[in-house]
Amino acid sequence: MGANERIEPALHASLSEPVSWAWGQNAESRYSQTLRPNFLTGLVLRRMAGSKLRDDAVQLPRFPVLAVGADRLYVFEMAALERATKSGEVVAPIASVARADAVVDIQRGLMWKRVTIISAREGRSYTIYLNGAFGGRRRVRGTLAALDDRRGRYDVAAAGD
Repeated sequence: MGANERIEPALHASLSEPVSWAWGQNAESRYSQTLRPNFLTGLVLRRMAGSKLRDDAVQLPRFPVLAVGADRLYVFEMAALERATKSGEVVAPIASVARADAVVDIQRGLMWKRVTIISAREGRSYTIYLNGAFGGRRRVRGTLAALDDRRGRYDVAAAGD
């Protein structure tokens, strides 16, 4: 079962508006050691993760889901959405920021796209790393386009690859 079947039913049950969405990683897991652990490598990676976050950054779960609606931006925990798909329950978002109050900073790299949502009203920021590998390129592209589009909806199927 792919990410669409695991996440989308719970996402649509939890939100009243249509959204474009993509899942990613938080900064800590993006810059964690996956190969041979080494003390020096660990120090460098922790420093890199810290330098990529703002001072007002909120600690996110390892795999957050960014959902972009017409009026709001939502952040969900991917594991909670997967559990909700199986049980049929409604999931509350970790963060919900009005688009009018949000400043979105997108850093586009070759492989990773860093999306930082800054809520001036709450004095918080949320940083998510999106990766379009493994067949998710169109979904990430659609979500980034929805962030640019004030309506918040982007037709992923019509986008093409």
